[in-house]
Amino acid sequence: MITIIAPLDSSPTTVTYEAGKRIYEILGRSEDVRLLPHAFATHFSWRLAEILRRSEFVIYLGHGEKNALLGQLPWGLIRALLTEKDERLADERKFINVACYSLWVGRLVPHEWWTGSRTFMTVGFPSLDHDYSEDFIDTFVTLAITAVKKDDPVRAVRVFKERCTRYITEYERGRYAEWDTYSYYMRINRDYYGWL
Repeated sequence: MITIIAPLDSSPTTVTYEAGKRIYEILGRSEDVRLLPHAFATHFSWRLAEILRRSEFVIYLGHGEKNALLGQLPWGLIRALLTEKDERLADERKFINVACYSLWVGRLVPHEWWTGSRTFMTVGFPSLDHDYSEDFIDTFVTLAITAVKKDDPVRAVRVFKERCTRYITEYERGRYAEWDTYSYYMRINRDYYGWL
């Protein structure tokens, strides 16, 4: 079972939520997948879903802090999706995270393996002549699909970084509106993403 948790509560999560939907559509063709979207991207919804059927993979696309994956806001500020107190929710699961500071959370909870960022993660939005959101969505989808299909966090992170590098090169060649800003954002995602 694969659980995709995708809050929708802010400008950045409009992009990560769309990535979550695409991951759900692609994996749903061949895998057993459930999606916990926006209002259901909470600790309590996830906990109930895990009682009903345990996940092997958890794909989280939302807000994070150094000590928690938050889930849907504002509820995640009251009771975060995952903290160090939630060992049983994390134990023996494989996590793919698209969230700020998510690699730090992986140091607090037991897991089989964990991917995430050591700092903030960024997203893109459409500009006058290029839709950067599609590029960022593509990197997140590529990361998740590779992680699940290959069951290998090292390979998934490598493929994710290669895809980010491809877009950075494209931006520097194409020089679309705001190319330098989004090149920088893509570098942040690439350079600070890792695995445990």
